[in-house]
Amino acid sequence: MHGFYSLAEILKEGSNLIYNLFENGLNSLDMGVEFYDKYFHTDNPFEDEQGYRHLKLAVICIHNSLEILIKYLLTKQNELLIFDNLSNPGLLEVIKLHNEFPYKNNIPLNDIVNSRDISVSTITYKEAVNRIKVFIDIKEKDSLSLENIGIIRNKIIHFGIYKLTNFYEIIGAVNNSLDFILNTLYPYFKQDKNDYYDIDKLYEKAEETLHFGRKKEHEYWSSFYSYEFETLNKILYEVIDDTEIKELLEQKKLNIRLEKEKYIEASNVKIIVFGSDMNKNLHTINYPGLNLTLFKDNEEKVLAYIDHHHNLLNDENKAIFECKKPFIIENEDFDYQYLKKQKFLPRILDIDTIKSILIKNIINS
Repeated sequence: MHGFYSLAEILKEGSNLIYNLFENGLNSLDMGVEFYDKYFHTDNPFEDEQGYRHLKLAVICIHNSLEILIKYLLTKQNELLIFDNLSNPGLLEVIKLHNEFPYKNNIPLNDIVNSRDISVSTITYKEAVNRIKVFIDIKEKDSLSLENIGIIRNKIIHFGIYKLTNFYEIIGAVNNSLDFILNTLYPYFKQDKNDYYDIDKLYEKAEETLHFGRKKEHEYWSSFYSYEFETLNKILYEVIDDTEIKELLEQKKLNIRLEKEKYIEASNVKIIVFGSDMNKNLHTINYPGLNLTLFKDNEEKVLAYIDHHHNLLNDENKAIFECKKPFIIENEDFDYQYLKKQKFLPRILDIDTIKSILIKNIINS
């Protein structure tokens, strides 16, 4: 029994699938981006049931696109790489038949498998990720992101979305997944033919949505840690109004000002020290995925960092970690491992510590 199409028809006419493996992955990506965009344009994405639905479907579709596109790239190396049990009798029969035809290269093995009434399983998402690492260099941070979106997808599928969930974590996982597809997978399939999608336009659509998603991730994250930023900003106001700082600046004929958004819990701040021959600053750069805020100077050297998750759990002992030797982040692969390679001193997050960092690295440097 050959199912909907006979083997002869498949081999003679070519693929009869509405979507082949590649197009199936692109379709899931397109749908995922659509739902993700709809989520952001829901009136109240934190409370509206429609918002939850759109976010759920965005996670499911984008995770599915990851899995299918990775499996598609595996088949470009060897079609057998996506199958779980190569000893499956039905699969072995199809492989034998496929190899017997002179124009077998025109027909993907998957198409023949789909035409047959046999039970064949492909590898899991996790195993697909493990196998593609043989052919594609996947960074450690991307491996963690791929694992994370799988965990979130399973939670949403089986348990739904909890209203008290930290939404920035879900948004961050989706953003990281889109980033991986666009910057790691896309170069390997952008020239491949398909019958339904303009790949470049789909790329632009996903890139635009990702850019907006990063903005919303930062917004949700800043809101979640608003109390931490409020505490920090109060200290910064105290610093620029401090008598010792004012006297030192007056001696050097310098001025100081604090730039930030109007609200007290603003997450992007900059202290500018300026005069006739000087214009330096101490500013913050946020990494929502790591729950970190870095303090940098005008040369982009990292001077210190705050771990907001640590401070949230240690309200009576909030800390800032000062770098022994300021450094410049040389690439975009900044993560905890990168941070651990540097030497930092844990210090109390208070006016004295911030004053010390400002005087040493900005005013007297």
